Amino acid sequence: MSREKRWIERIKSLLILLLTVSAAFLAWKTGLFQRLMPEHEYEAPAEPTPGVSSYQVAAEPICAAVTGVPGLVYGVCYDDKAIREVMQEFRAVLGETLGSASLPVPVEESAWRDALLGPGVFLDYGMPVPLNVLACWMGTTADFSPDQQACRLLLALPEEDKVDLYYLDEQGRAFCCETLALGSTLYAGMNGFLPNGADFAMQIDTLQDCDPYALILRDLPRLYAVTASDEYSGTAVQTAADLFGIRLNAGSSFQEQEDTVYLAEEGRLRLEADGAIRYLSAEGNDLGGAESEEDRVELSRSLLARFSDVCGGIGDLQYAASQTEENSVTYRFDYRVSGIQVKLTSGSAGWAVFRDGRLVELGFRPRTYQITEERVHRIPPLQAAAASASIRNGSAPELIISDPGGDVLLEPVWILREGRG
Repeated sequence: MSREKRWIERIKSLLILLLTVSAAFLAWKTGLFQRLMPEHEYEAPAEPTPGVSSYQVAAEPICAAVTGVPGLVYGVCYDDKAIREVMQEFRAVLGETLGSASLPVPVEESAWRDALLGPGVFLDYGMPVPLNVLACWMGTTADFSPDQQACRLLLALPEEDKVDLYYLDEQGRAFCCETLALGSTLYAGMNGFLPNGADFAMQIDTLQDCDPYALILRDLPRLYAVTASDEYSGTAVQTAADLFGIRLNAGSSFQEQEDTVYLAEEGRLRLEADGAIRYLSAEGNDLGGAESEEDRVELSRSLLARFSDVCGGIGDLQYAASQTEENSVTYRFDYRVSGIQVKLTSGSAGWAVFRDGRLVELGFRPRTYQITEERVHRIPPLQAAAASASIRNGSAPELIISDPGGDVLLEPVWILREGRG
């Protein structure tokens, strides 16, 4: 080949290379490569989307138990850390169970009892929790009706690779749902919890007059006295004013009996004599709305959390109850300290009122709790259960902290709890 022809071939090759590089550059600039690549190799940046992932757990069980071999129980109560370890282990399978559950079917109490004595996971919330709301807390959705609520719940293993969902409602009625959850997944998590001497009252001969489904521990966890104060009540008031756009000056306030009321175009902020902060929206100026119960509970929790966060301390604000009237529903929240429920003598720690699906009232009682080094000793659960049954047949003991308000030192005390539900 002549020298001239070789130069021509080299120039052709150089032009082809330049065209290839130019084409690659243009493809990169226009995103053509991404469109031509297989879908599984291209991941668009994740965008935050509303949905079940935005819900936060607003209530933990007061007691939990894992039963492997029938008659041998691992049980925990009044211990935040231990309760959360159980919930973390079974969160996924609980969500799968709720999300795949069939419609609840009423069953005889004996069916619930038999399931409870077999292998499974038992959760006692101490109050009715809407199953749809619980499902959202577990990161899924479910199709229960608003009146289907569980006080006590059981993931049972009737067969090797099947999970049945049982629950007791507030009236103590038993229900069962078949699910698509895998029993092998539940069983694998159960293997990490060894029996620790806990029993259900129905398994103890001396407690036949007690609530049969009360979880009775061999020993209580270490208990400590707690200080309670209104230390950050002023900060909570300012938080409310900022949240609702109300100016805290004397010119916009007046006294109504023993309460101080601040007025604004959107509503009124009432500082009550017992320390409660109550905001009531003016007609047509509500605080937002939510159609589903799970969304209403989440909206209530998220707003009330702004107040509890500024109070600091170790108190957790948790969902406690709902009350439905003709065209309104009220969601109530209470404090929990180290796994023990706090009962304020003045009322709920927080509440939210929805009317026709719109949030029209929000209230909060700011309290700050701190743990002390002062140990508290209470009679063991077995003796407390026997005492409660002798006072009221079918009841069970429950450990709570009663808070009268003001700057006080508080200790956990046993009270009676009605049984079954």
